[in-house]
Amino acid sequence: MAPSWVEFVKDVQLERAVELLRPYTPVVFDLDGTLVRLQVDWREAQAVLGRIARRFGRDPAGRTVWEMLREASGREAAALGAALEPLEIDGGMRAQPLPLADILPHWTREEVGIVTLNCHACAEEALRVNGLNRYVGAIVAREDTTRLKPDPEPLLLCIKRLGGKPDGAVFVGDRDRDRETAEASGTAYFGVEELLG
Repeated sequence: MAPSWVEFVKDVQLERAVELLRPYTPVVFDLDGTLVRLQVDWREAQAVLGRIARRFGRDPAGRTVWEMLREASGREAAALGAALEPLEIDGGMRAQPLPLADILPHWTREEVGIVTLNCHACAEEALRVNGLNRYVGAIVAREDTTRLKPDPEPLLLCIKRLGGKPDGAVFVGDRDRDRETAEASGTAYFGVEELLG
C-alpha cells in the first residue's frame, strides 16, 4: 500500500529536521512539547503548589508552576518538588510521542541529551513508555542543577556530560525559555516549528 500524502509530508519534514541538526554535536532536546506530550494536569499542579506557596507566605496568584519552583529555595523548594513529582511521574507514564521523536535514531546515544524542567523520574518514564530511552545518553532534570531554564546551567551540564562544547551543540525546544536558555549558553537553537515548518 502506497504511503499517504500526510505520511509523505511528515517524512519530508523529518528529513529536513535531520539535515538542519546534522552539523551539531551533541543534539539536546527539551522534553514536554518537543519530543513527547506529558499527560499532566497543569491546572491541578498549579493549585497544589499554590497551596504550598501560601503556607510559606508567598502569593501564588498569576504564577506558573515553574515560576513558583524557580523562586523557591530550601524547605519550600523541597515541598513544592515533592508535591509536583507524583503528578509528573503519572503524566510521564501516559506521555504521547510527538513527531520530532522519530528523528532520534539518526544519532548515537552518546550524541543525544534531554534538558527538562520536569523531574528525572518523569523524564525517564516518558522516554521509556515511548521506547525513546535507548536513544538518549544524558538527562538533566529539575533536581540535577541549582538553577532552572532559562538559566544556562542545565543545558551546559548536559552538553558537558555528553562530551561536547556549547558552540558545537544545538538545543531544540518549543518555548521562549528554551530559546533563551540556548542563547545564554552560547548554543545554537531550533524551535520545533522551525524544524518541522
